Amino acid sequence: MKAHAHTLDRPLSITEARPILGEIFEAVFKRSAPVRIQRGNRVVRLVPEKIPEPIEVFPEGAITISKERAEWLNSIPQGPMKPIFR
Repeated sequence: MKAHAHTLDRPLSITEARPILGEIFEAVFKRSAPVRIQRGNRVVRLVPEKIPEPIEVFPEGAITISKERAEWLNSIPQGPMKPIFR
């Protein structure tokens, strides 16, 4: 059985959806529209979602503090929880 567009315009029962689940997923991705699967008065929506691009990581050593800057930061008096810069 093929998941036709007209079939996906209404909520499908689990019995209808189970044998064509792979086709339903493909249809959701192609149409970029949600599909509803209903069981009694409960509904599950399959919604396409684009995964965001990963945030680039700074290469090792890209964010550094010069020795002079670290000495200056370490010379500032700050309470008992003073961070140590290296």
